[in-house]
Formats: sequence, structure tokens, C-alpha cells
Amino acid sequence: MDMQGNDSYKLKLDIFEGPLDLLLTLIKEKNLDIQDLSLAKVTQQYLDYVELLKEFNFENIGDYIVIAAELTRIKSRSLLPAEEIEEELDNEENELDLLNMLKEYKKYRLLSKDLNSRNLLGRDTFKRNPDNSFQDKTIWKVENTDIWKLVTSIKNLLSQEKYKEIPSINLKEEVLNQEERKSEIESIFQAKNQISFNEIFNESLSRENIILSFLIILELIKEEIIDVQHEIDNKITFFKR
Repeated sequence: MDMQGNDSYKLKLDIFEGPLDLLLTLIKEKNLDIQDLSLAKVTQQYLDYVELLKEFNFENIGDYIVIAAELTRIKSRSLLPAEEIEEELDNEENELDLLNMLKEYKKYRLLSKDLNSRNLLGRDTFKRNPDNSFQDKTIWKVENTDIWKLVTSIKNLLSQEKYKEIPSINLKEEVLNQEERKSEIESIFQAKNQISFNEIFNESLSRENIILSFLIILELIKEEIIDVQHEIDNKITFFKR
């Protein structure tokens, strides 16, 4: 399905924190430290994600491509003999300092997570809430890792042989199909409070409907109509708020 010519498919959702967030997630998944070797190890996986986001007509894909190019350069350099690496480093005065950027981003994420766990009392004053009895235990903030796990599940599904051929269909049919599929998904959540990944993205769907379903699910998450959670057993579950 060619989505590049249709603005209605442009993914503008801010639940994606950006390219550094994706990179940090991949490194954490492999229990790696932030260093050149780690970046080289996750390069291909990162490139796979970028290709998938391109297919979704993701609005900020350019930011991801910049990081992808730097990762490719780092991986290529990791394959060179030590003397050639030294020579290349001497000649690259303006290279993107990806390692330091990633380390700073990690600090920011940790600080942000800490502040979000407190109640804001004043402009610069935070205090932990000693009494959690009034908090709604059924609603939680969607974690970035859960979003990327959802993307991973979609990527794995679309990598199956039967989905590799991308059909070309009429744009008018795509828009109609989008409305129909959205109604179907909303009906599922009206009937049940908890939905499994396979109930939404079952293998009877066409490739284009899987992509449509993914975009609709992201919209519902952003609108705080549903939540997504990645379970310990790698299962994805959706919850109606």
C-alpha cells in the first residue's frame, strides 16, 4: 500500500519521544552500556525501525534518518583496523557526538521519570504523595517502552512472508477502509475492557489493514481512550480507560 501520497496517513503522534528514545530502548533491551560497540550492535535493528516508520509516513522521519546515518558510520568504523579508526577520528572534527547526546538524554529521562512520580506543589517544589489510596489503580501512564514494544510486534507481524508483497490500492478505497476499520476497533473496545494484540492484529487482516489498525490504535492511545501494556511474557495487551 502506497501511503506516501496521502496526508491522512501522516503519523504526527507525539507519543513517540524521538530517535534517541528508540536508540536508548534498543540498548536497554540488550543490557548494553552506552558506547560505540553497543551502538554498532543495535544499528541494523534501528535501521529496521526507520524503514517501518517510513512506511507509516511518519512526519519526523528525517530526525530518525540523521541518527541512522550516524549509526551506520559508527558500525562501519567498528569494522576497521585500529590504525584506520584513529586516522578517521582525526579527520572527523564535525561528526555528530551521538554517545554524549545519548548519555545526556538518558539523564534527562531519569530526571523526568523522577519528577513525574511526585506531585507538583509549586513552580519549583515537588513532594512525594504519602497516601496512594485515592489513586485510580486501573489507569497508568503509557511507557515509551510499551509503545516501542507495540511497534516491534507490528514489525514482526509484517515481516512474515505473506505480508512482504505490498499491494497497490486506490486512495479513495484506503480512506473508506480506514473509517470502516476504525469503527470495527471501537466496537471491539465497547464490548470488552481488555483486548489482546491478536484480537486487533489477527492474521486474517491484509497488510494495509494491519497498518491502518496500528495508526488507529496509536490515535486511541494519544486520546487516552485506551492504554497499552507490554507483559513480562512479551504479550501486548490493550485496556479501555
